[in-house]
Amino acid sequence: MITIYYYQISQNAHAGLIQKYLSNFPVEFQERIQRFRRWEDAQLSLSGRLLLQYALQKHAKLAHFDWNSLSYTSYGKPYLDTSELHFNISHSGTIVACALTTGIKIGIDMEQMRPIDVEDFKRQMTNNEWQYVNTAENQLQAFYEYWTKKEAVIKADGKGMSIPLLSFEIQNNTTLVHSEKFYTKRIALSENYMCHIACNKEIDATDINLIEIPDLTAKI
Repeated sequence: MITIYYYQISQNAHAGLIQKYLSNFPVEFQERIQRFRRWEDAQLSLSGRLLLQYALQKHAKLAHFDWNSLSYTSYGKPYLDTSELHFNISHSGTIVACALTTGIKIGIDMEQMRPIDVEDFKRQMTNNEWQYVNTAENQLQAFYEYWTKKEAVIKADGKGMSIPLLSFEIQNNTTLVHSEKFYTKRIALSENYMCHIACNKEIDATDINLIEIPDLTAKI
């Protein structure tokens, strides 16, 4: 089962979230949040951590969660030594999401579909990818479909941007990265957003539990 928690940020909730939760985090993270000029950026970053904390407490049966208990791979991907849980966070626009599952790799990427010039990204696409995007009836949607699929795979693999985008190609929602097969699936979070998850196991719609968290202050 893949569980995806998501939250819509709110300016009205911002001061309360900062006051209630920020001091629970390591000093380095607190300072990073305080450096943001826009409340939106600060809340997206903070609420991503809060969603992850809620998910880990719920699924790892933790009464409390200590951020110092997270370990990190050599590529900077966080994980729990004491659990088979895998997790990933993404945010864009006004939405933040956290995907979590057990025993399989998971990546999630979400983008608000803002207008862009797709030509600027042509060099990062394979010939087949560019053909698909360039000839699509809705180029913008096709581009964000391509982009979120690839980002989700990279995040699921765990090696981040050390994997060149041109080094693999997704066909029929399936791809190979370093001889490991990954599968992608679109997640319908909100209008004007494109979101995909990627796993190293085939994904069935019945395996996905999508949960909106309307109020973080009441959950953590």
